[in-house]
Amino acid sequence: MMRCLAWFALLFASVAASAQLQGSKPILNSPHDLTAGTQSSANICEFCHVPHTAKTTVGLWGHDITPSQTYSPYASSTYTQGAVTMPAGSPSRMCLSCHDGTLGLSTTLASTTKTLSAEANLGTNLSQDHPFGFDQWLANNNLRDELFSTTPRATANASVKLWNGRIECTTCHEPHRPDIDRQRPAMFLSVDNAKGEMCRACHDFQKPAPNELANWMSSSHAKSSVDGVATTGYKTVGDGACMNCHATHKGGSERLLKLGEEKSCFTCHAVSNASGRWQTAWVGNNLPKYMHPVLNTNLHKPGEDLQSGAAQRHSECWDCHDSHGARSSGTPTAPLADSMFGATGRDKNNMATGSASFVYEVCFKCHADSVNKPQKPGYDAYGYSPVRQVDSHNVRLDFNSSVARHNVVQGLNPANNAAELALRTNMLKLDNSPGALLSAQNIECGECHNGINPSNDGGTGPNGPHISDYAHILERRYEMNVFPGAGAAVAPIPYDSDPTKGTYALCNKCHDVTGLLGTNGNSAGPKDTVFGNHGRHVIGAGISCAVCHAPHGVNSADVTRHKHSINLDTQLTGEEPSTHNWYIDTATRTCYVSCHYGSSPVKVHRAKRY
Repeated sequence: MMRCLAWFALLFASVAASAQLQGSKPILNSPHDLTAGTQSSANICEFCHVPHTAKTTVGLWGHDITPSQTYSPYASSTYTQGAVTMPAGSPSRMCLSCHDGTLGLSTTLASTTKTLSAEANLGTNLSQDHPFGFDQWLANNNLRDELFSTTPRATANASVKLWNGRIECTTCHEPHRPDIDRQRPAMFLSVDNAKGEMCRACHDFQKPAPNELANWMSSSHAKSSVDGVATTGYKTVGDGACMNCHATHKGGSERLLKLGEEKSCFTCHAVSNASGRWQTAWVGNNLPKYMHPVLNTNLHKPGEDLQSGAAQRHSECWDCHDSHGARSSGTPTAPLADSMFGATGRDKNNMATGSASFVYEVCFKCHADSVNKPQKPGYDAYGYSPVRQVDSHNVRLDFNSSVARHNVVQGLNPANNAAELALRTNMLKLDNSPGALLSAQNIECGECHNGINPSNDGGTGPNGPHISDYAHILERRYEMNVFPGAGAAVAPIPYDSDPTKGTYALCNKCHDVTGLLGTNGNSAGPKDTVFGNHGRHVIGAGISCAVCHAPHGVNSADVTRHKHSINLDTQLTGEEPSTHNWYIDTATRTCYVSCHYGSSPVKVHRAKRY
């Protein structure tokens, strides 16, 4: 008996000595050292291991095993694990005998006064924890695209070991070694996870699309040198890699995001008083401003089809940005914005793109052929929306118009020359200086829909339609008359001619608005060669450009009624009562419209020629 006890003592002494030699901070004095507050004779190994009559055939396990416990496994729209099966010898079952919190730490040879910390207590609901104990690498198509596919199954790193071809707790964790990843010693990681080394052992970043990680290594997040200590413990955001956004245990939402959807982005991209412009992209998301409705969470699903009848309309960060592929400013991705690199889209023919090539293709996912438009009630939260004679909710069709459109998808209609449109040679920057050459290229959606101080127009803020002070997330002012209710007169809009902050500063970015309107509202501007009465309507009567003109274009082949993007707002105009005509003849410049402006009676144009 004494000889057995001597060997037993020698066994544990040698294990402890071995652990002590394994690094500057081994298992001794680590969270797995339960000797503090124990029986005086307790040995560090006794809390998990026994030399005889072990509970399992693996690891000489001595701690009681949680009996017949049911666990809720991880699941998402792209991965369904099903029931977790854990054989008696499963390493995960051993770990959970402590970490599910159902048994005390002392249900073994030794006892301790220590208790499981809140962070270490995973509970039995593992739906927000990285999946384990599964054998379905080929059963989930979305997952298969990014995992290593070796035969026999293995990871890309010999230190990240599978157990019988399965991911278990010990695949990522080495329970005797808190010193391998010195930035996160409490995690007992099996490799140093800087730059996502642990994750990359299973998730193959080299596989081409449709692998969602295909662009990671050249992404702005992977290359970022921004301080990351507060977020992940690693020196930079690039070093923190996956851990900046994901939590392998107790994630905040689907896909193991730390804080749940947009809030995971806001940690870095909604930082007040930050020096980097991208850090301020979502500052003000809690204020009454105009923005994409990203705070409506848990709606975006990878691989979703927004053209199916059941699709729920939404707009979240990853509808426009691929967090695994977005590039930093200055990386050549034109004509696609660098921050949108890797995002999916719909092309001008409504064909799905694996990765968008143009900004408008990303926008077309929601603003073209998607279903359930217009989104009412609540749509007016983005500003007044005209009800057009020709439906204007599919901007793809508007931009593809053969009659009138802004030159986003295709060039300007040759029938509308630059003189008629009073086009500038260059766009007007925020400081009133010349910007991009208008005749050299098509414009982008972001030329109009943008933040109020974008760097691509001479400002200091981030680019893109995140948050704006102006309706419809516009970069500059574009005032619109609103429907006042049946029988009421429409309120006129006072005119302000400031070139970058005035009433129609957005139009003035590309069009010489003063040249079209003149200055007094009584006479035509020098560049008003088509209509000759823009000044009387806009300055004199307070009528917005939006009453007659649809800014995207008109999905119609009728040149007579819709040239110059004329598409009347039916809430603010009406038919000419004697003939029931309701249009503007652009060929003869004749108006058959009733205008609901000013005091009663309504202003009626009976074949009025201009």
